[in-house]
Amino acid sequence: MVSRESVPAKYRGFIEEEERAKSIHTYEQTFPPGLLQTQAYARELLAGVRMAYDNHVDTQVEARMRRQEILRRDDPPRLRAVIDEAALRRMIGGPDVMRDQLQHLLKMGEMRHITIQVMPFVAGAHAALNGQMTIFDRLNGQPVLYYEGPTGGHLMTDSGVVGDAVDRMDVLRAQALSPDESADLIRQVLEEL
Repeated sequence: MVSRESVPAKYRGFIEEEERAKSIHTYEQTFPPGLLQTQAYARELLAGVRMAYDNHVDTQVEARMRRQEILRRDDPPRLRAVIDEAALRRMIGGPDVMRDQLQHLLKMGEMRHITIQVMPFVAGAHAALNGQMTIFDRLNGQPVLYYEGPTGGHLMTDSGVVGDAVDRMDVLRAQALSPDESADLIRQVLEEL
């Protein structure tokens, strides 16, 4: 409850779906998913994009870290994340913060219920170049799409729209590097730092 109260109202529906989901499928272009961010990275990111209203960066970082508890519960959701290579290379908080973040991604990718794939630059144009998206599979079987675009984020349940997003996500996973290849690319970016 405190986690939901600590974030802007426009993201509360997203957090509620995240908490209830049996699986989460996400594509992120700009930065790793909040569920996979380190505290230092989240702090730099939130301060940099000024998402923390009234300078409450620490409160919002704490809320983001609390959200991650769903990945440590007894029956965690399955998380399948496709992360654009740009998110690995965009310098947030300097080299030390980035090294810790990339090492954290490698560690999280070793967990049984988490799959991390990278969409490499060499893949060229792909099905989600126009924005990030997250699909929540609910326990009742009806998926929900969260799409973030230029006008903000939207939760959608229309079966046609959600079905199209599920298809796009399948194509993205097929175009992305395998989990092992993705880990190798993350290690390469780490070495470059």
